[in-house]
Amino acid sequence: MTEDEKLKRAAEQHVRRFALFYHYIAREIVETLGEEKGKMLIRKAVKDFGGARGKAIRQRVEKAGLDPNLKNVKAFYDLPLGLTHASTNVKISTDKKSWKEVRGCLFSEIIKELGSEDLGALYCEQDRALAEAYNAEISFTRIQTALTGGECCETVLEIT
Repeated sequence: MTEDEKLKRAAEQHVRRFALFYHYIAREIVETLGEEKGKMLIRKAVKDFGGARGKAIRQRVEKAGLDPNLKNVKAFYDLPLGLTHASTNVKISTDKKSWKEVRGCLFSEIIKELGSEDLGALYCEQDRALAEAYNAEISFTRIQTALTGGECCETVLEIT
């Protein structure tokens, strides 16, 4: 097995464990607090998590003496991008704008198998929180998501 294959396998195993962990934690929160309060708590935690990730990425970018643009968020990202997706179609990738479609997201596939699409979609809200904490000038648009009936997960980020 090559080093790239080992890295991909490790990333996939991690995502599988994380998806299961998230499913059981989120389900327990909703069952304990009720749907409305439970989902509100999950949203808050997910927003805090995404915000902390975004701030940490920005700190690494700034420590390297670089601007917090969209190319640098990708270069300093805290997860190995693309290793757990079947495909990524990048429509636009510049310092100021990123538009992409992701298909075959392993996290979403596992969440679907567990029948937790509504709870899984809450986790995906951390993408917006990460982007906004990384750079408050980022406008984040989610066009569609596989967990809410879309064909893929499609997002547009733009620095205004």
